[in-house]
Amino acid sequence: MAPVGPDGSLLVQDGSENPFSGTYFDAAIDAHNRRSWHLPSMPGSLESRFQTQQRQMDRAALILAIDCASDQRQREQVAHILSVPGQLLHDSAGLILNQHAYSVMGDGICSVLDAIPLNNSIFLRLAQTGAVAGICPQPLQWNRHTNSYRSLKFPQPGTRASPG
Repeated sequence: MAPVGPDGSLLVQDGSENPFSGTYFDAAIDAHNRRSWHLPSMPGSLESRFQTQQRQMDRAALILAIDCASDQRQREQVAHILSVPGQLLHDSAGLILNQHAYSVMGDGICSVLDAIPLNNSIFLRLAQTGAVAGICPQPLQWNRHTNSYRSLKFPQPGTRASPG
């Protein structure tokens, strides 16, 4: 992920490197760039690296709610948490569902990653979508004023009540 400055803000370099490079999303970035992990497995491993790339992309799609198991309600919730258009998640899920090539899955995941606003809450937002997907615990944030942890609050999908 892109480095963080002393004030906690996300530092994005000249744009030559993907801000998600070096993270769990590397498998999708490589697939998007048409690089498969067909190299030999690590010593002692019984799996090919391509299976690992596929497994990591499956989990990334789950975190972003673009896998085939995510329903429309979950996509709306993730779209709100990540501040991305819900239609993008719908379209990316349809792309992955209709075409099973690893590169297409990488394209779908990267299209969502490219739409996520880069700010200092990106890690917490992705941790929250992992909790929505059921693969991570509910993230907590330390509140120094109360010396306790608190649940994160992200916008929930739905309509607001009228102001009056």
